[in-house]
Amino acid sequence: MFQRQARRVEAQLQQQANDRRRIDVSNAQLLVMQSQLIWHAKHYQDRSDQVAQSAETIVQMHNYIEQMAAEQARSVSVAQQLSADVASMREQLEPHKLKAVHRDLSEIAKGTTHLASLPYVAALATGARGVRARAARADDTAPTDGGPNSVAEQPAAQLPLAPDWASPRSDAE
Repeated sequence: MFQRQARRVEAQLQQQANDRRRIDVSNAQLLVMQSQLIWHAKHYQDRSDQVAQSAETIVQMHNYIEQMAAEQARSVSVAQQLSADVASMREQLEPHKLKAVHRDLSEIAKGTTHLASLPYVAALATGARGVRARAARADDTAPTDGGPNSVAEQPAAQLPLAPDWASPRSDAE
């Protein structure tokens, strides 16, 4: 009878040892799974952050493309206006006047004639004022850098019609 009890106790002890080993293996597996879950959660969070940042970048690019399209349309409109102005000024300078313009420019370069004294300059200046007025209106609708020297900040009347070198020279200079 003692032998049977001894065998039963020995079997129970072996069963307990096996159960402890299984528990230890299960705990080790749980720790591995827990670390994998933490890694996957961190990886998922990183990916979520990347997706959010990509979405924000896409929105910014979309806004930038819309701004570029609006600026392109405005530029095309201004270019068409300028083209019409150039065509108008070419009509005012008839081919037979081109030789006279060339001669007069030579005289201006020599300093013997002043630009404002030429008869056809008044028509060109009037055309230039129209161009400036249209450009000022276009600049009023366009964003500016806001600087004090910005052309859009100056009224068209304040813009010079001719460069400084075209001003009359005094004999004192």
